[in-house]
Amino acid sequence: MTEKYYTGVGSRLTPRHILHKMEGIGTAAAKKGYTLRSGGADGADTAFEIGANLANCWGIDGKREIYLPWIAFNNRVNDDDIVLIDIDFRLRDQASNMVDEIHPAFWNLGVGGRSLHMRNCFQVLGQDLKTPSEFVICWTKNAKLVGGTATAIRLALKHKIKVYNLADTFDTVALEKIL
Repeated sequence: MTEKYYTGVGSRLTPRHILHKMEGIGTAAAKKGYTLRSGGADGADTAFEIGANLANCWGIDGKREIYLPWIAFNNRVNDDDIVLIDIDFRLRDQASNMVDEIHPAFWNLGVGGRSLHMRNCFQVLGQDLKTPSEFVICWTKNAKLVGGTATAIRLALKHKIKVYNLADTFDTVALEKIL
């Protein structure tokens, strides 16, 4: 059976009621056999992880691939229950080039900022940058292309991956139909 992936990302400032919805989505996606790809950040990333983990309460394997922009990001360390993946240094140049094509000021960012944006490539396209997620679920204020989430959205759209932004009512309704 082919592995199924989705990307769950969004702002660290995601409203509480949306975070709760993301937890539910994480559980529902795990029940449907999807592996979560996210980035270990506070807010939306953590909410999707919590939801995937809650699926374990029903005996469902809430698989997760958590891509860290650097070792021990957000005090995260390897854990038997979560696949924590540091960005593969051999693919950093490829990810860097991808982000440079879609980010308006990529090279004006510091090393940390560039690493955070490059992480989005792995969250959307997998650890080999060749295994895309089926869809991206996110939240951005007013459904606008802002912050690091904008990089994930632009990358997904460039690769013809459906994006469901929970700040958009139509996207929310469409997502509820598939999960």
